[in-house]
Amino acid sequence: MPGSIPEDETLADDFDSKKNAADLEAQGAAVAKALLRAEMAKRRLTYESLAALMWDFGIEENERNLRNKLSRGSFSAAWFFSVMMMMEVKSLDFSHAYDSVSDVLSA
Repeated sequence: MPGSIPEDETLADDFDSKKNAADLEAQGAAVAKALLRAEMAKRRLTYESLAALMWDFGIEENERNLRNKLSRGSFSAAWFFSVMMMMEVKSLDFSHAYDSVSDVLSA
C-alpha cells in the first residue's frame, strides 16, 4: 500500500511510547504541583488558609489532605482548575514547562 511502512521497519527503535507517556504524565503532575504552589505563594496562602478558602466554597478539604494531594500530585484537572478559580487566578504561565517536556522526549 503506498505510503505505508513496511512490516520489517519500525518508526524509531529507541522510542518507547508507554515510557514517554508515563514520563510526560509525571512531568505534567510536577508542573501542576509547581503552578499550584507558586499561586499559593503569590497569595501568601498556607495549606491551612487554602483549606479554609475551599471550605468557604463548600469543598471539604483539610490541611493534611491538601499536603498529601500536592505531594503525590494526585488530583484531577477539574480539581486543579477549581482551586485556581477559588484563588482567583486569571492566567497561568506554562512557558517553563515546555523545556521540561523537550527534555523528557529527548531522554
